[in-house]
Amino acid sequence: SWQFGNRALGTSDRTNWDTPFFMSSHTPNRLYAATFRAYAKDQGTGWGPVSGDLTKGLILDPRFHTVSCLNESPVTPNKLVAGTSDGNVWRRDANGNWADISPGLPLRYVTSVHYSPTLSNRIFVTHSGFRDNENIPHIHRSDDNGNTWHNISSDLPQVPVNDLFVLPGYSDEVLIAATDAGVYYTTNGGDFWSRLGGNMPYLPVFDFTHNPVKKELVAATFARGIWTFPLDSIFVQQQPVNVSLSGNIRDEMGAGIEAVTVQNVLSNPNGLFSANNVPGCTAYTLTPVRNDNPLNGLTTYDLVLISKHILALEPLNSPYKIIAADANRSGSITTFDIVQLRKLILGIDTAFANNTSWRFIPDEHTFLNPMNPFQWGFPETLDVQVLTSPLSNLNFTGLKVGDVNNSAIPGFSGIGEERTDKPWPIQVEWLQNGETWIATLWATQPDFSAFQTSLGFDPLQWQLELIQPIWQELTEDHFGLSKLQDGWISVAHGSATPGSNHEPLPLFKLVFHSLLAAQQPPILTLGNQPTTSLAYTSTGVALLPVLNQVTQSIDLAYPNPFGKDGFWFQSQQGGLLEILDALGRPIWRKIMLPKEVAHLESALFKNAGIYYWKTDQTSGKILYIP
Repeated sequence: SWQFGNRALGTSDRTNWDTPFFMSSHTPNRLYAATFRAYAKDQGTGWGPVSGDLTKGLILDPRFHTVSCLNESPVTPNKLVAGTSDGNVWRRDANGNWADISPGLPLRYVTSVHYSPTLSNRIFVTHSGFRDNENIPHIHRSDDNGNTWHNISSDLPQVPVNDLFVLPGYSDEVLIAATDAGVYYTTNGGDFWSRLGGNMPYLPVFDFTHNPVKKELVAATFARGIWTFPLDSIFVQQQPVNVSLSGNIRDEMGAGIEAVTVQNVLSNPNGLFSANNVPGCTAYTLTPVRNDNPLNGLTTYDLVLISKHILALEPLNSPYKIIAADANRSGSITTFDIVQLRKLILGIDTAFANNTSWRFIPDEHTFLNPMNPFQWGFPETLDVQVLTSPLSNLNFTGLKVGDVNNSAIPGFSGIGEERTDKPWPIQVEWLQNGETWIATLWATQPDFSAFQTSLGFDPLQWQLELIQPIWQELTEDHFGLSKLQDGWISVAHGSATPGSNHEPLPLFKLVFHSLLAAQQPPILTLGNQPTTSLAYTSTGVALLPVLNQVTQSIDLAYPNPFGKDGFWFQSQQGGLLEILDALGRPIWRKIMLPKEVAHLESALFKNAGIYYWKTDQTSGKILYIP
């Protein structure tokens, strides 16, 4: 029958939750154990201390200052070595004297201490940094009774070490380590380590014992029972085991994403990847990568939706869209993201500065706060522990950075392009002043939330001298000139709060100088490089910009309305030009030559409101809005 022992060996000492004890291999019936000090007990006698306090003393909670491991030399009787939970290591010589041999070792929880099976002065020590949130493996060896130490952890995985077994008969070259990720062994004293066996899961192993009769190593695991390993098989050349890793990579809508690199293979058009002949019994980190064509699915309408999210007018409704809006990978969504995306649309930038075109989240991940996925972070890799069987369903959800309306083409390596045949007219009105031609571009269907286009001209005949925004929402930042030498001007704008005005809207003015004294205006064309030509209604319906070019042959005041920069007047026939206030009183007069262009300063107009112009042939009104 079992006999219950006394707590703490019948003392009031501090004790470890895993109190060490063992039978001496030299003295029959002698039992060693430890609390915060070492004890010995011979048959027929009580426990007696054989050391003082081996810990650093009672500094923190009592459980932090105990002896965690104790062992006796297989070569020299009564020679002990002890390790403590607060990082001390002590040696007791056969004469009973104790020596602190901690210097040179890490200040971490000591998990095991062992003497060499053949050399009296050789000691092995393992440590765990788990309690200190450290995953560095620690195995040290001393060949001079603990006066100096050598780190033999070398290429062990970055996990704590819990125990060590020194296989007798091999000059201390064959060592087996119990770690938080399974069992590893070395046949060269710790220069190189390899995983032992092919079927043990990657889980903590805390304790070893040796069965010399069966020549087996017995390993105690956390939550997976007791395992045994035939030690003779260490020296048998094992056949390598190769397995396959497979999974699907799809977007939020369920479409497969093609050409994603995972484990050196590419996903197919359905988003399936399958890596074959992967060495088993190894840990892998799967990192999907695809970084091409940043404009795929990116338009000014995405900028509109991101602006609405920032202004809390219409928050993005999924964590994947929110992550996609973070163009600069800052962990937040700001106007800086809009600026970077607009530079891509305009062709100013050709790649994301601090991001990739696509990002991938493992399907097994659950967003704790879907409306703010940055709060708790999210993984973009998947750690897998490969044993001897294939692994499947290693699935990811991909998102195209900048695309928040799911318009990217996941299987398409070119630039995503909206399909639409609904026109969005742009009227171009030309005025001539000598060798200078001035184009005013109007949105004749102003109920829009976003537009973008590339305007082309012949750079061998014309030189662009000026871009002047007229519409108050346009600035220089909305224009791109990266392809100007090739005759292309790009423009992109999106508004989170589009207006409801249904009158034609003047957008901007282009001033060209003729290099060949041309008598006809430049021929402007719309293109898709560097910026795709598209417009969007306030509800997100895609429209196709079309140009309607008109050469003015009548008197014209522009821009209208005008502001602090004043306005220009072109007279076609010449003669007297008068500017009248709202009551019909003249405030300015000039005799104009045919085709002359005059500039009127805003200082002429004392008050905001309606004014009138009149020539010998025509008349009209103009609105001053300071």
